[in-house]
Amino acid sequence: MNEDDEHRAGLQVVEHPLCEMLKLYCGQYNALREEHLDLQNLEFHRRYGLYLHVPASWPVLESMNYIVRNSRISKTVVIFSSATSYRKVFDLLENDVKYCSWHEIFTAMQLASTDIRHVQRVKTMLNDAELIIFVDPPTSLTDLLDQVRNYATGCLVILDKGSE
Repeated sequence: MNEDDEHRAGLQVVEHPLCEMLKLYCGQYNALREEHLDLQNLEFHRRYGLYLHVPASWPVLESMNYIVRNSRISKTVVIFSSATSYRKVFDLLENDVKYCSWHEIFTAMQLASTDIRHVQRVKTMLNDAELIIFVDPPTSLTDLLDQVRNYATGCLVILDKGSE
């Protein structure tokens, strides 16, 4: 791929509806949150969070890359669903974000009655993040999704691509 092709591909991502939605939501998140400070995190993210069922053909990784690299957001956490998903995201974003597996969150929830350290670590990571991108959440585990919504104080984007 030559330089012109790379530029055209980059423009296609920037102009893609997914990238446009992410830019708009992330750009307006703080104002939206300030309008609804009366809502706890869980209720806010249930009502106003961005949860998208994304067609497999859409440029999810490329759009995430654009948002992370071109926004004023400095603390991003990506929650991934599998080792394959992690590898794809890491190959693109490298160490520009923190990573967490939904399995880690689920395990922390299960261990909470005997050892709260794991939950505290997850909660701190999600509380500190300005942007949390949850890729391919396990939709059958509503408690897990609610836990993420509850801990997220920053902008939460959930991108459900279906099976990989």
